[in-house]
Amino acid sequence: MTRMRSATGQSRDEFRAHDGGNVVSLQTSKVSVGDWLYSPHAGEERLVEELRGFLLASLLKPRGEFEKACFLIVGDANVTKERYAAAFFHGLEIYAKRKFEFYNPGSLKLGTDEMWVARLILALKSEDYSTVRYLMSRRIDPVGQRRLSFLAQGLATALTDDFEF
Repeated sequence: MTRMRSATGQSRDEFRAHDGGNVVSLQTSKVSVGDWLYSPHAGEERLVEELRGFLLASLLKPRGEFEKACFLIVGDANVTKERYAAAFFHGLEIYAKRKFEFYNPGSLKLGTDEMWVARLILALKSEDYSTVRYLMSRRIDPVGQRRLSFLAQGLATALTDDFEF
C-alpha cells in the first residue's frame, strides 16, 4: 500500500494539527503562529478610548424609543457626536446578535467588540461599504443593520474629523 505524499514529499500523517486541533500547522511556513497577533496603531487606540467614553455616557442617558430617536436624528441638521453615539450604542443593545463587551476607559487591553466598532467606523471613513456590510452581518440582526449603519455613518463622520488615520 502506498502512502499519499504532498508535493513537498510529506505524508498526510505529517500534517498534524496542534493546539487541540484548532490550527493546522503548515510545515513549510516560516512565520510562527504567534507572529500573526494583531497590534492596533495609535489612532485605533485613541478611537477605541473615545468610544469607551461615549458608551459610558450613553449608559447614563434615558432609553427612549429607538425608532423615534433615529427619526429625530434624521430631521436635525446639527446632531452632535454624543447623540449619534448614544443612539448607536442603544441600537447595539437592541439588535446585536450577542452581548457586546467593552473595557473601562483607560484600560490597556482592547476587546474584540471594541475593535469591531473601530473597524466599522474606519471602514465607513474609507467608504469601504462591502466591509461595512460584512461587519454588520456578523454581529447585527438583519432588521437593525440599516438603522445602525446610518448611525455608525454619522458617528464615523463626527468622530474621524478629530482623528487622522
